[in-house]
Amino acid sequence: MTDTTKASALSGVSVARLSPLHWAMILGAASLFGVSFLFIKIALTDIPPMSVAALRCVVAAPAAWVVLKLVGGAMPRFGDSWKLFSVLGILTAALPFAAIAYGQQHIETAIVGMLFGSLPVFNVVLVPLIARDEAFLPIRLLGALIGFVGLLLVMAPKYSGNMDTNLLSMLLIVLAACSYAAGVGYARRNRNIHPIAMIVGQLIWGGVLLVALATYLEAPWQKMPSLEAWGGVLGIGLLGTAAAPIILFLLIRMIGGTRVAIVPLLMPIFATLTGVFIAGEQIYPLSYAGLGFILAGAVVIARSHQRNI
Repeated sequence: MTDTTKASALSGVSVARLSPLHWAMILGAASLFGVSFLFIKIALTDIPPMSVAALRCVVAAPAAWVVLKLVGGAMPRFGDSWKLFSVLGILTAALPFAAIAYGQQHIETAIVGMLFGSLPVFNVVLVPLIARDEAFLPIRLLGALIGFVGLLLVMAPKYSGNMDTNLLSMLLIVLAACSYAAGVGYARRNRNIHPIAMIVGQLIWGGVLLVALATYLEAPWQKMPSLEAWGGVLGIGLLGTAAAPIILFLLIRMIGGTRVAIVPLLMPIFATLTGVFIAGEQIYPLSYAGLGFILAGAVVIARSHQRNI
């Protein structure tokens, strides 16, 4: 089987009913994505933000490559892939990883999860513009508008009326979601590469850029991080950056891309539960209302996709 054929096989085969295994994988992927923000918070206690972003690539890329070899996949030739991987490395690794790490220095884990949970909202606008394989539909734009209202509600309690640290941090998380959505659209224009190879490639290119920036800006070798911070790095690298996306692609192969939209719906819920019950964060009721709007908008968007398959 060629690499292209393997990539096609992962494009999604819908099944009539979700099995317990499917639900376990959906909940597993959503929880791993959600708990990632807690791992980042732990790593930031002793490691500078750009270094945290770089280290998650350094840890995740080899792990994803091992999985690629185990499933019989292969990396494409450099000449065929450098442009795709370099663009994805910026859009889905370097920019969002750095933005999240810098933003999460000043705002709660739960708030970060809520804001990044707006990813389906930005997908509605950016994926059709970039991938050109999906139409703008009024119902999806309505869902995006509902989700955008939710974003404003999440941000409102921490906004003091000026361009303060909290607002800048929240805008960085929104920028990360926008960048990732743009990367999703760009990846959909290149479906002839094994999806796990795409993960490896974007992590390598993103890691090279982030390591260079961390070395120049932070000189991270000057201080040895604590074991707790290293645990956060391993958690975000192995679980949130390698395992979660791989499970997501396996789900697309098993149940089809439409039903996998359940994962980003559940992710901010897990992030909020983690922040509140594990990190002990206090969240304003208005932010919870915003999360409700974001989830409602995402549900509208997901149901519109189901009606069009």
